Amino acid sequence: MTIILALCTVTPAYAASGDSMFKLPSMFLDVSDTHWAKSYINQAYMDGYIIGYKTGEFQPEKTISKAEFMSILSRINNTKVNDSQELKEIDGHWAEKDMLSLLNNGILVDLDILHGFKPDDPITRKDIAKLIAKSLAFNNNTFVRTLDSFKDSFVPLKDYKKILADDYSPYISIVFGTGIMVGKDDNRFDPDGLVTRAEASKVITDFVKAKGKAMNEFPNLLDLKQLNDILKGKARFDKDDSSETLKQYMIFAFNDAKLN
Repeated sequence: MTIILALCTVTPAYAASGDSMFKLPSMFLDVSDTHWAKSYINQAYMDGYIIGYKTGEFQPEKTISKAEFMSILSRINNTKVNDSQELKEIDGHWAEKDMLSLLNNGILVDLDILHGFKPDDPITRKDIAKLIAKSLAFNNNTFVRTLDSFKDSFVPLKDYKKILADDYSPYISIVFGTGIMVGKDDNRFDPDGLVTRAEASKVITDFVKAKGKAMNEFPNLLDLKQLNDILKGKARFDKDDSSETLKQYMIFAFNDAKLN
């Protein structure tokens, strides 16, 4: 069954946003009113970024593909394609223009879509983190410097060593610090894990809220930057003048150092 993605903004019969989305009933037959992502799915649908199937289902546990997520992100960022631009790996694909528009604006780079790139394969958590972090930088220059500052940075997640090994620490630091993506129940990011349509709806909704904001508007991201400055010897830890979040980050880093 082919997924149906909204290619333009939907004009609903009524508008709702923010907390009111939690009060609305589910808009899909297979998303219960108690589903953890109901409000995110409702919001992403109302914003016109993702819709369901002709059966009235959303299929929240179905994975989302690279092309599908990139198409949504292109429309949120309102990126434009260079008409002369082309890439043989995606030539003729239904989302070619959306992917090229991300490439044209530096959100996607050539290396991301070379070496056997398959746009219809499911997208991974680390790839979404990279796209979202670069999209934040596209919309606000303060994130450009922030990405540079988080190179080889420590992230208070159990699998941070894999994150470092994969060179994804700047991107995962950004989405973690902004709250757009966080660790799973076991405090692992699971960078190679696949992303469901429900999870994508949460990322989309939170990114829309964050888009255009400056880095210093995210307290947890500032704490994460300060943590890394402390660990790198660029700053000192003052317990009396630190947020509870920074203290928790320090405890995690201290316990990790003892175990390793």
